[in-house]
Amino acid sequence: MFQNENRIKYSCKLLSYYLNISYKELLENLRLSENELDKEYEKDVSLRCDYVTNIRKK
Repeated sequence: MFQNENRIKYSCKLLSYYLNISYKELLENLRLSENELDKEYEKDVSLRCDYVTNIRKK
């Protein structure tokens, strides 16, 4: 649900409570990121995070 670009408003609402940043500011600056981590070695198991996002700085 939270990794969907069309539902980013829900992520912004939730994060605004925890980060003490306004909902409007998050809505304008929050960008979802890839949730798969790079492998260090070819034989490593791939890892996936639940939620990864960036907040653009002004």
